[in-house]
Amino acid sequence: MDDDSVVDIAASGHTSVVGVSGKLYTVGRNDSAGGGGHGSPPINDAGQLGRSGAVNRLLPVMGDLAGERVLATACGRYHTAGVTNKGEVFTFGLNDYGQLGRRGLMGKVSTAGCTCDSGGDCSCGATAGALAKEGEACAGGPSCRSGIPQRVLDLPTDIVAISAGRYSTVALSATGELYAWGLSACGGEYTPSELVSDYLLTMTPRLVKGSVTGLKVVGMDVGYIHMAMVTSDGGLHTCSTGFDGYAGGLVKAPVRPNKEKELGRVAATESDANTPGRVTSLQAENIRAVATGRCHTLALSQEGKVFSFGCGILGRP
Repeated sequence: MDDDSVVDIAASGHTSVVGVSGKLYTVGRNDSAGGGGHGSPPINDAGQLGRSGAVNRLLPVMGDLAGERVLATACGRYHTAGVTNKGEVFTFGLNDYGQLGRRGLMGKVSTAGCTCDSGGDCSCGATAGALAKEGEACAGGPSCRSGIPQRVLDLPTDIVAISAGRYSTVALSATGELYAWGLSACGGEYTPSELVSDYLLTMTPRLVKGSVTGLKVVGMDVGYIHMAMVTSDGGLHTCSTGFDGYAGGLVKAPVRPNKEKELGRVAATESDANTPGRVTSLQAENIRAVATGRCHTLALSQEGKVFSFGCGILGRP
């Protein structure tokens, strides 16, 4: 980066850095090794670095982002996203469940006629029959990826923030609306089973509704199994993505929403969990920022108090 000061940074198995120049730099893993077991083979060219060259050097991303000024970035498990000063979103990396919000290209597919995805699904079920052939455009499926940054077209052009989970991406507009794509049932419009079986549906950005409808969202973060949102009135809202991000947790053993109490609120049904709801135990607090892990949440109030809930030995709100 030479003398290009850092203005934003994100990390997963790889790292993306935004410089004051507006350039986006990446370093680290460029494959999908470590997919979670159950025979899931790595994809050698997942493309989350968005460039060629040495993986152990911080180098600028190329492609359609080369002439853009990037303001913010996010790293999923195997994909990367960036927001430009024009309010546009660019993505690159693995696209096996539509997490890029656009089409990728199908990479080398197993000669056995059926491959596992990065979540360990080797079942050759209904989705396997709809896969593109090697070199063809794909909306999802094993080996679907794009190592070249390209714009997500089905979004407004006033995006100001971005967050990424393992199989999903979320964008925040200047007007306070949230859009999610990939494997995220948050919003309640579609069930997890509908999303996991329809790549075109999964790939398309969807407006997140529920308790945040009519409110201005000012902050958000997405983990593996849930998402948290902060609204301008100081409220904290949560919802389940419907997926745990681990092998066997997609079609073989769907996640049980709120099992780890990651939502910080009561959710009696799957629909309740997938539909954003306010964390009422924090209603008297003025929440200003939030961060999520795989299955826990941290919330910061204007007074500087930190509240936590979810898996592990964390406290409760």
